[in-house]
Amino acid sequence: MIGTGLTPEGINQNYVIYEFMLETAYRKEPANLYQWFADYAERRYGRVDDIMRISWQGLGLGIYNYSNVINIRGHYVITKRPSLNIKTWYWYDLREFLLIWENFVLFTNATDVNDLYRHDLVDITRQSLQITADFIYGDIVKAFEAKNVTELAEHSSRLLELFDDLEEILASSPDFLLGRWLDEARKAAPDAYMRANHEFNARNQITLWGPNGEIVDYANKQWSGVVVDYFRPRWAVFLEALLRALRTGDKFSAQKVKRLIFREVELPFSYSTKEYPTQPIGDSEQIAMKLYSKWKQYWE
Repeated sequence: MIGTGLTPEGINQNYVIYEFMLETAYRKEPANLYQWFADYAERRYGRVDDIMRISWQGLGLGIYNYSNVINIRGHYVITKRPSLNIKTWYWYDLREFLLIWENFVLFTNATDVNDLYRHDLVDITRQSLQITADFIYGDIVKAFEAKNVTELAEHSSRLLELFDDLEEILASSPDFLLGRWLDEARKAAPDAYMRANHEFNARNQITLWGPNGEIVDYANKQWSGVVVDYFRPRWAVFLEALLRALRTGDKFSAQKVKRLIFREVELPFSYSTKEYPTQPIGDSEQIAMKLYSKWKQYWE
């Protein structure tokens, strides 16, 4: 053997899996996962810290320890096309994940954190907000079924507020920027015509995946820019339709709203030429601390 390789369909996420897979090819005996994840934290952050070692052991034996055969892709409210029938589920302990989020946030007090830690802090916070959105969604469905306009309006406002916060934390990291994805697509084109073509395909691939949404959201990306101009507007249209149905007494038409979202949000996003930042904005550590304090109440 002269080398190893991986051919993942998606990339630039879950770096720990890539590292473990490539290392495993050179092992003669199975790794002790409990120890391996603890050592990974030390290698990744360049320092020995028991809190981070424990946190990565929790991630390794929890969220990364999936052994079922059910397809786990796309079961999150944020990235799914709005509906009253989204089924959320988790294969890991949410309370343990909340403690891991807290550990990462508290670790920001360290004076020598590196960029890899900041990336992981943004990623953990992103995942935590994604789960929080699932909780709020449950409240939205209950309020609509109970025909409670006041509660529906309140929970709808909270969900849209969460999208704004998700956009803020993602914008603080260079690794979660739509602007970089689009900039690279344009630069790969030889002329103006192809630049427009490249940008359309770059946008369409991570959203509709096809002119009519043939595989909608199949390769969705939780990036700054996508959140504010694609995910959030879809839910804004949907939630307004729910509120209108309760206020007027009209029957809610899921198909009508689906067509409206496609026409007003999804398709225009693919054809848009709006430019997005290619450099991060804001302090990831301060933003994560603020959002943890703000949203942890939904986990308690």
